[in-house]
Amino acid sequence: MIGPAVFVAAVWICINFLFELNLSALGPINSIFSSFSIKDIYYGKIQSKKELYDDRIVLVDIDTLGRKGILGCLEAVDSCKPRAVGVDILFPDLKDDMTTDMLLAAYAQQHRNSVFAVNKIEDKGLKESFFTKNDSLIKKGLVNFGKEGEHMVVRTLLNKVDAVEFRSMVYQLYTAFAERNNISDRLKNETEIEIFYKRMRFPEIKASALIADPASFKKIINDKIVLVGATNDAGDMHVTPYSTAVPEGNGSAGFTESPGIEIHAMTLSLLLSGVYVRNS
Repeated sequence: MIGPAVFVAAVWICINFLFELNLSALGPINSIFSSFSIKDIYYGKIQSKKELYDDRIVLVDIDTLGRKGILGCLEAVDSCKPRAVGVDILFPDLKDDMTTDMLLAAYAQQHRNSVFAVNKIEDKGLKESFFTKNDSLIKKGLVNFGKEGEHMVVRTLLNKVDAVEFRSMVYQLYTAFAERNNISDRLKNETEIEIFYKRMRFPEIKASALIADPASFKKIINDKIVLVGATNDAGDMHVTPYSTAVPEGNGSAGFTESPGIEIHAMTLSLLLSGVYVRNS
């Protein structure tokens, strides 16, 4: 017989061990997904299949719109009076249509409730839009994930870049437009924000429909946080722990790819709901 306290402690240690255990220790699974963990089984198989719906965050899909169309989309979003806008799009260089470029720059300077994407390129510094480079008043947010690359499972958002005060777009939107709480203080010094995956769904609007009739979407967008970006861009699809197949003897493993904008939306939603997980 052992005392209740010892028993509880033993159970707790076992649970923590299992959640940090790597599946590769369970058998000779020679897979490119060597970092597959027990938590991935929870995200992909064990947690409820029911989707959570959060209408506090609205996704606007730009699809294949060019700069002129994107500018029209941003103006249409603005006409619906959102609480905040995250623009997950990069405009790295000036184009031939200087009028559109000048209007984009003016939009960014005039809208203090908007956060514009900044991307850290390995060994090449920061990549950002031409109109944010020399304007310290424009809010900028990192859209990087902690580990990126082909077949890399996304588990964190990058929240800091070296000594430069660049934060993730999610952090910028969360801290600027959510009520202050203990999560804000905890995230302040985090280099990476761990993603706690949930099955989630958000209102999603096609930019072309929004541009054609902004008034019909006002109730959906008004006082909400809007993320503008591409939901079907092959270059912004990321491997997530929503496994679709159990690893087999031949080393294959199934994972689901999700667009970056949806992963950002899910993380932001959970922060707004007071949910944040940090590795021990």
